[in-house]
Amino acid sequence: MKILRVHIRNLNSLRGEHRIDFTAPPLADHSLYAIVGPTGAGKTTILDAITLALYGQTERNKSEVDRKDGSGTVLTYGEGECLAELEYEIVVNGKTERFRSAWTRQRAHKKPDGNLTASKHSISQFDPHAPGENQWTILATKKREVAEKTQEIVGLDYERFVRSVMLTQGD
Repeated sequence: MKILRVHIRNLNSLRGEHRIDFTAPPLADHSLYAIVGPTGAGKTTILDAITLALYGQTERNKSEVDRKDGSGTVLTYGEGECLAELEYEIVVNGKTERFRSAWTRQRAHKKPDGNLTASKHSISQFDPHAPGENQWTILATKKREVAEKTQEIVGLDYERFVRSVMLTQGD
């Protein structure tokens, strides 16, 4: 799996829109990265965005991501919506395929004081030969189907992914 882009909106300490593009300089010119910064700067939130986009959960609050009461939510305080989106490539049967996984959650009417609604999760595949502007084909939008498709494409379920790809703080 090769991560191409990460798009974050209002996750934890990262208020507003944030995009990390590994296909553009200076990141495209290097193969090794370090995520550094002071406490609360959003380092772990970048990793949370990756696991949220792929699996709909994070290691630090995996059992609470979709709770209606808001405890443990990753939505930035005072905001009405959040997003974690990941674009990545995987070699499938000797051919490089591109996918986009997205996870979103919002409050009612996207108002900061609205009730939390259930999260939404999707996975799409890029088709460079598709006509028009929409070259992304949605593969799944139901949470269980997205989880199954992600495991099929990535080759790892959530637990194996965080144990072999991510190193959680304190582990």
